[in-house]
Amino acid sequence: MGVLTSVTLMPVFGEGLEWKISQMMIGPSPSNPSGINQTFNIPYVIFNGTGTFQVHNYAFIANTYSKSNGIFEIQIPRNFPYYNVKNGPSNVEVYTVIENGVQITPNEYAKTISDCFFTYSVPFNMNSTITILSADTLSLMTPIYGDKVPDYCLSETAIPEFPYAISILVTSIASLILLYRIKFKTS
Repeated sequence: MGVLTSVTLMPVFGEGLEWKISQMMIGPSPSNPSGINQTFNIPYVIFNGTGTFQVHNYAFIANTYSKSNGIFEIQIPRNFPYYNVKNGPSNVEVYTVIENGVQITPNEYAKTISDCFFTYSVPFNMNSTITILSADTLSLMTPIYGDKVPDYCLSETAIPEFPYAISILVTSIASLILLYRIKFKTS
């Protein structure tokens, strides 16, 4: 098997690649029950094929189908919990890539790192199950952390749990005060 150094995905017949977004909610860990829930955007695309995608227990699983060769590409947010050390590794290989139950080596897929995402491009032949997971997430009793990302990444990688909570709270309080004043003025 050859060494995969880079992958360029080209549209077929002028059509663009359709990136899909899967959302994953991460709740407090057993070792940190007071933690907050957070929802992450996980973009992925299957080139020259189709498939299903799911995130289960910190593992990203794609069941891919193609008549020939295809590529599964995923962008894992860098702030998604994946290791057990605060301020831990950022540029070190921390994810394991498994195809059809066999771990593949880093030279069999491409990995790039941006400020916001780890991007994995995994080639597959015909029908494959591709799993990408972090070894540190196997011990869920340990606090799991993600990288600190720049503020401009947050809108791409995570969804705030209550984006309108403050405005709703302020509006509710103002309404209560107004109703209270109206009630006692007319009484």
